[in-house]
Amino acid sequence: MTYGLHKYWVMNDGEVIHDDFMNEHVDESNDFTWPNTAYTVDVDKLPPELVHADDEVIGPLILAYHHKESEKPEWIVE
Repeated sequence: MTYGLHKYWVMNDGEVIHDDFMNEHVDESNDFTWPNTAYTVDVDKLPPELVHADDEVIGPLILAYHHKESEKPEWIVE
């Protein structure tokens, strides 16, 4: 993952999609694929073990915060 700020969307179906791929995921005829909430990740604040992690690792961490199952990580900026 490149440094800087990255936007991730929690979709209505519960998937977490990087902003670059959000439009590919949306099906206009299916409400479940629409974006629900956006979170901005500051890669500069990620712990070392997550700096080079892919979206499959980052996504569940964002989703846990979204569902209030974890405290807000310092790397999610709003």
